[in-house]
Amino acid sequence: MDVVPPGFLQKALSHPRMQEVIEQVDSYFLRHWPFEGKKAGRKFVNAGFSRVTCNYFPKALDDRIHFASELLTILFLVVGKFKIHAGPRARGRTNYVAMAPVYTFTASLCGN
Repeated sequence: MDVVPPGFLQKALSHPRMQEVIEQVDSYFLRHWPFEGKKAGRKFVNAGFSRVTCNYFPKALDDRIHFASELLTILFLVVGKFKIHAGPRARGRTNYVAMAPVYTFTASLCGN
């Protein structure tokens, strides 16, 4: 096993407006998405979609990061809802069809 030299691993980056984006996006979806009760709303917040987006795109433009976060959140909520109702064969195709173009679009949205 190779030993990683000290200082080789970089510190993880996150977007400087991460906390603001998390609060803005999570509160928007809690108000407007038809969650099946408070428990489902808490589960959504704990999933941390906005936090993940801010970690994926730490150098995104300030005026675009919340759009990227909303887009990925909508995608995961819609795909998750579809997977519940879809059969096993459709579930694999759902991820491929829904996710592939979104990563490219989101990267361009963030200026990366």
